[in-house]
Amino acid sequence: DNRPELPEKSDYKNIYKNIFRLKEEKIHKINNRGKLRIALMHTPDNDSIINLARKKVDIIFSGHTHGGQIRLPLVGAIVSGCKIKTKFASGLFYFKKFVLYVTRGLGEGKYSQFRFYCQPEASLVRIYKIDE
Repeated sequence: DNRPELPEKSDYKNIYKNIFRLKEEKIHKINNRGKLRIALMHTPDNDSIINLARKKVDIIFSGHTHGGQIRLPLVGAIVSGCKIKTKFASGLFYFKKFVLYVTRGLGEGKYSQFRFYCQPEASLVRIYKIDE
């Protein structure tokens, strides 16, 4: 059973908290169609990301990497666990035509049952239209 256990209420203080706010001006440059195209994908592999960008997806939400699970200070993730550069193992990234968000998630990978300098995170994403 490789499913992660959800934290108990008392464990939430140990979950890393970070707030990313999409830069409205960058989203406006990316999306001038009036409709926001969002993709959810488990693994942020380069080929899949390029394919979604060609389909004019505006925001891609992904996981799988567990943030690299093992991170070194001043270096970051040492592996990504998929076909993506380690610098994209977790976080919010702006590209010319789309935005990529990769979450570290709550669990660990099957080959490494621990994390080092890589706290688990639960992501809550709110999307709303801002009236102009």
